[in-house]
Amino acid sequence: MITVTLLPIIPHNENYAYILEADNGETAVVDPGDAAPFIELLERKNLKPDILLITHHHWDHTDGIHDMLAWHPCPVAGPAKEAKKIKHLDILLDESSEFSFGGETVQIMETPGHTLGHICFYFPEN
Repeated sequence: MITVTLLPIIPHNENYAYILEADNGETAVVDPGDAAPFIELLERKNLKPDILLITHHHWDHTDGIHDMLAWHPCPVAGPAKEAKKIKHLDILLDESSEFSFGGETVQIMETPGHTLGHICFYFPEN
């Protein structure tokens, strides 16, 4: 089971990002546009991210990556088609990619529209 915590990163824009906590202890941060709310909540819960997951290149979903990594280094995974636009990407993802999180295989869905390289993370067991 994966618990999802919704975090407002730009409250007046109704812009949100997420923390994923798996039963096996793994933690992921999704789209840290601002590191501060993530770091505050993770420290309160005594958690550190195992991975940062990025859906697209817009600043309001990527500006916190640097500060997150300065606080706690971990891999950063995001869309291969936007690799030139997103700093710090370690893992390039497309529809042929899969990785494990929380003991399950995560599938990548390319969903161009918001940006041409936008991706979604699909957790079929959750």
